[in-house]
Amino acid sequence: MTPERRIDRAKERLREARIQLDNDLYDVACNRAYYAAFEAAQSILSAQGFSAPKTHSGLNSQFHQRVIKTGLIDQSIGASLSKIEYKRRMADYMDEAADVDGAREAVEMATKFVAAVESKLEQM
Repeated sequence: MTPERRIDRAKERLREARIQLDNDLYDVACNRAYYAAFEAAQSILSAQGFSAPKTHSGLNSQFHQRVIKTGLIDQSIGASLSKIEYKRRMADYMDEAADVDGAREAVEMATKFVAAVESKLEQM
C-alpha cells in the first residue's frame, strides 16, 4: 500500500473516531483514534522504504527508531502513539469503559499525530 493511501486511511479513521465520540461511543472512538495514528505511522515508514512491522509494538519501536530518533517528527508528537495505543488497549480489553475525557484526548492526540505525519510526507 502506498504512503498516500495509508495517510488517506488515517484520515478516514479520524473521521470515524470523531463520529463515535459525537455519539458517546467512547471505546470505539479510542479504537479508531489509535488506528488513525497506526495508519499514519505506517505511511511515513513506508515512504522511507521500510516494510510494515508485524506487531503493534514493532510499529511503535520502528516509528521511534526511524522517525523520532532521526528528528523527522517531534518527540512530543511521537510519544502520543504509545499513549493512544494504551487508551485503545484499555478500551478494547479492560472492564472499564473509556470516558468522554479519555476518548476526546485520544482523538485530539491522533489528530495532531496524523497532521504532523501528513505535513512531513508533503515535505519528503
